[in-house]
Amino acid sequence: MPVFPLKMTYLLALDNRKGTSDEKRIRLFAGFLGLVNLIFCSYMDHLLRRENDGRMLGMLLFVELAAIAILTIGAFNKSGPEILWKSSLYPVSSFTRLSFVIISSMRRPSCRALWLTTAIFFLVYYHTVPVVAVMSVILYSLAVVTIIILVSALCAMFAKRSQPVLGLTAISAVVIIGVLFASFVLRAHLVISSMPLVAWTANGILDAQRGQWGAALLHTLCTLATAGVILFFGKRFA
Repeated sequence: MPVFPLKMTYLLALDNRKGTSDEKRIRLFAGFLGLVNLIFCSYMDHLLRRENDGRMLGMLLFVELAAIAILTIGAFNKSGPEILWKSSLYPVSSFTRLSFVIISSMRRPSCRALWLTTAIFFLVYYHTVPVVAVMSVILYSLAVVTIIILVSALCAMFAKRSQPVLGLTAISAVVIIGVLFASFVLRAHLVISSMPLVAWTANGILDAQRGQWGAALLHTLCTLATAGVILFFGKRFA
């Protein structure tokens, strides 16, 4: 077996053993989170149908991606630092370490529940135009993967330098609350629309809805390129 899959299998096996004891509670939380997300999406459905400028779509995407980021940090904080510390005892490359954090985050039931329920919402919301529904799911999924890669790279970097990941959680929470406060209370909607990942995803979905497939493809490529750049530089610091 090649070295990379062998070492990755070892790290994922350690991660699985860490989560075995409370697997039932984790799955219950994932189910509850998925239900809450469906309720939230149903509420946003009402707001989305009343707008025509994409502000609420950007808000929806920001909340979903922020939740994915927080869940990724929380999942890593549970066992990630210890597993990465153990991996330092063996000749594991930085790319393998980063890939482990990314894959283990994507495997978390809570992340998958949030990801899946939002994808279902987009499929239902745009069901009258199947190609737009599929495109919205693709764009949203690319955004989710990109945010997971970004947060995973930061978590791996914090762990490598023996810095508490809880500090990253606190910073993320402050930023998210600040953005939501500015958007809802101060009506500063440009705060969210100026965020590249959210803007590319929202504009790509709106472009697909208008039949502007060239622009939609361009926004898709921007997200893909961002994910690639983060992955390239992330492995240098993981």
